[in-house]
Amino acid sequence: MDGCAEPAARRTPYCANHCGPRKCEFTGCSKCAQGRTRFCISHGGGRRCQHPNCSKGARDRQFCAAHGGGKRCKEAGCNKLAVGGFNKCTTHGGGKRCKADNCTKSAQS
Repeated sequence: MDGCAEPAARRTPYCANHCGPRKCEFTGCSKCAQGRTRFCISHGGGRRCQHPNCSKGARDRQFCAAHGGGKRCKEAGCNKLAVGGFNKCTTHGGGKRCKADNCTKSAQS
């Protein structure tokens, strides 16, 4: 997208913020539609968790984070979700960190 420095998402010329014509069709939502659906994850789009009576979005091909989907933290004894490609949860240093001086906490947004 012109003027955008973010890298393109997989299999598309657009970044995650500029999904092109594939916006969620839920009234008032500006998120990207997921997979072959017309809606974002929040509004029922994309793959759903296969655990009985769960309608959350799947983190991998089958399950949501609460039911074991997605990558897990590699720290010994930790079963939290890994974030940001670091193979660790935010408690153990994964994900983006706060940029304030002398702060080691994870960034909130």
